[in-house]
Amino acid sequence: VMKDITEAFEFSHLLTYQATHDSLTGCYNRKALESEIRALLWAGQEQPEPANHESATLCLIRFDQLDIIINECGYAAEEEALCQIKALIQPFVEETDLLARLRSGEFGLIFHSGGVEAAQKAIENLIKEIQSYRFRYQQVDYGLCVNVGIVPLVAGKDDLEAVMMRASSARQLARELGRNKIYVHDAKADADEQISDRGWLVKIQSALDADRLRVFCQEIAPIDDQGETHYEILVRMVSEEGELIPPEDFIRAAERYGWISDIEY
Repeated sequence: VMKDITEAFEFSHLLTYQATHDSLTGCYNRKALESEIRALLWAGQEQPEPANHESATLCLIRFDQLDIIINECGYAAEEEALCQIKALIQPFVEETDLLARLRSGEFGLIFHSGGVEAAQKAIENLIKEIQSYRFRYQQVDYGLCVNVGIVPLVAGKDDLEAVMMRASSARQLARELGRNKIYVHDAKADADEQISDRGWLVKIQSALDADRLRVFCQEIAPIDDQGETHYEILVRMVSEEGELIPPEDFIRAAERYGWISDIEY
């Protein structure tokens, strides 16, 4: 008995492709990216690697100017821009690497070899291309800026949730550095910073409850007679001992843990 299953096979292949790929750009989707990260991390558990062995590198890439294109030109222009962005990234992706579109203007890129330094170098070259790129729509040119968080994948040690949280945090820190910036996750430095910031949480809450925040006005004087005088408004915290604490000591912690709006209010 013979039966032609070509049509069923092709249909099954199509369903598999649609489940793992972004329909707009043809990139992999979030599901495929997360599956790849899990496979890399589990491989380290099944085949023990040396301590802290970095099996691959995850880059979280976010394009921030797409909102302007949407507001000015609509979603059709955004879709066209995303396809062109994918074409910009593709030359930096090897056959063994994985490029995925996660949402709107956010992409995930897994480099399987070369380590963090090679990944950073590739992203730096990509950023140079993006800086010279212009998206042209209806005779108007639009520039794009990008911020990238880079996180090593440690086989047999990390889990998916921790990796994605660190990548998102690194990308946000890159954004805070300015346009077209990269932030490489440093486990020890970031851990020390978080410990320091958590120590400020109780102090910030206590200062808010006791109304120990003070606003100061600092004069910015001109260096010549023709210049204008300006003033800078600063907020400082008063410690329980009555000492003034400068903003650089506690503002970062307030921003990290969501207290900044209370301070501004």
